[in-house]
Amino acid sequence: MPARRTLALDAAVAALIACSVLAITAIAHSGKSAYPTQWERDKSVGYQFDGSMSAAYRNRVVAAAKQWNKLRPALSFDKQKGNAQVYPQGECGNSYQSNVITERSLNGALGFTTWCLFDGSGEIYSFQLAIDKKTNFYTGKGKPPSEKYDLFSTVLHEFGHAQGRSDHYRDNASFCKKGGGEVMCSTMSPGVKRNVQKHDKHTFDSAY
Repeated sequence: MPARRTLALDAAVAALIACSVLAITAIAHSGKSAYPTQWERDKSVGYQFDGSMSAAYRNRVVAAAKQWNKLRPALSFDKQKGNAQVYPQGECGNSYQSNVITERSLNGALGFTTWCLFDGSGEIYSFQLAIDKKTNFYTGKGKPPSEKYDLFSTVLHEFGHAQGRSDHYRDNASFCKKGGGEVMCSTMSPGVKRNVQKHDKHTFDSAY
């Protein structure tokens, strides 16, 4: 049976187009400090897909974005027409809201989010959300089979980081052990389906 896999985040801090990558430590707390970076000047965040992404994958990404959108209309993720201009992982888009959903080889992580900040600030100007291209994800709407990782749950977690969240709940927290666990727990097992839960919502609400 496949093992629990990691869900990940890196933060790229941008000075014009140049950027550096900062490692983020998994910590366990709630509150506004979980979102040290945020979207500020425009809380309707558009995203585009890498042109090679399948319709099945796109549908689950859109569904995950909509679940977050239902919680807090002040910040929403909205699918835009056309295909994204894809840039290397660890670099930043060359314009405000150059937001990409793509597939990459992620070296063991199920998903990986990079955000870019205006120089000297905590304000996000773009993000890239990558899905592991080597994982055979479950793309249905129900509970995934015991041997497959759920794409919807993976993307739901990564959109949490795309909002500006820099931490995870520790896996030994009671609400990460119970049932499917909260969305922002740091690892996930195959056969698990997640939806946004109480702690996810409260922490998000404290930021936006």
